[in-house]
Amino acid sequence: MYKNWFSPSQEFQDIPRGHSDSSFGHSLQTFDHFQINPKGSKIALVGYEAKMANRVRSSLFRLESPWKSLPIVDLGNLRKQDPNFAIQAGKALVADGIIPLFIGGSEDLSRVLLESFQEYRSHINLVLVDQDLNAFRIDKGYWQNVLQGAGHLKDISLMAYQSHFLSQSETSLLEDRFLDILRLGQIRKNPEASEPVARNADIISINLNVIRYSDCPEQKIPSSNGLFGEELCRISRYAGISDKLRAFAIHGIGEMSEGFSPGADIMAQCIWYFVDGVMARRSDFPVSTGHLREYLVDHQSFDDQISFWKSDLTGRWWVQLWGDEEDPKKAKMIPCTLEDYQLASNDELSERLLRFLQRLA
Repeated sequence: MYKNWFSPSQEFQDIPRGHSDSSFGHSLQTFDHFQINPKGSKIALVGYEAKMANRVRSSLFRLESPWKSLPIVDLGNLRKQDPNFAIQAGKALVADGIIPLFIGGSEDLSRVLLESFQEYRSHINLVLVDQDLNAFRIDKGYWQNVLQGAGHLKDISLMAYQSHFLSQSETSLLEDRFLDILRLGQIRKNPEASEPVARNADIISINLNVIRYSDCPEQKIPSSNGLFGEELCRISRYAGISDKLRAFAIHGIGEMSEGFSPGADIMAQCIWYFVDGVMARRSDFPVSTGHLREYLVDHQSFDDQISFWKSDLTGRWWVQLWGDEEDPKKAKMIPCTLEDYQLASNDELSERLLRFLQRLA
């Protein structure tokens, strides 16, 4: 079936796999239509924009792989660089329980991931890592329908945005409709603030315009301010380590430099750290509370105690909140931090938990 969607071109096949047997390129499987069964893999690398994806592969394959075996298949590049074609390919992967990792392209990849996923989960949380809301400007009608309840998207979040790039109406949209919103300055002040946001995501789409120009001069929409490359690698690892996450994309590069390409290099390293996170998953997402330790907090704003839960496996935290639009008696386990628990213990609430409570009210 996969041969209908992907084209392992000669250029793709000729990419060097790295100098050592322990390189990333030697540790994964490549798709040749016949010998490889992608269904045994956790992650599938998919080139959306072939030229860019192959440059990223050149950087990725030479990196070292500390893992004995990688449950990753590189499917090559899509036969057509078209959103609707990519959606069908994404659906095939998601149906087989494989995480599609799209390389290259533009803002329309967020839509591709969302529509690939809608048939398989009733409640979807999409996280955009972007300096602004340009994706919404390009396809305004589509996203307006989504935000008004079309499809299965329930929550949408934005990380590392810069306020001076948003209009007043876009700022109001963030405040009114988005679940998690993290400004660049908030991440710079506390890099770990991005972890619970990534942990709550089903889909993460990264636009490289979120990085400062000095770290990535090949951006389609450059900015003098932004994340450092290593900060984006951290977010990518947080995405990978989340048991809940099922789709990932990284895009936003324009014309690449001849020779060394900073953009391709950063994308490759983000993918490496995403894989590192996936390989470190501990299955501590609270399907049950068997491996969780409960901490009850009395808070002056609530009649009942607040339940915080800490994983014995990873030390990560969740808070149990009650009620949603569909079932007011249903408990929701929301990823949070130790700081959230400490603030609640002192009769305070973090801005993030306040937003969740407002959404549930």
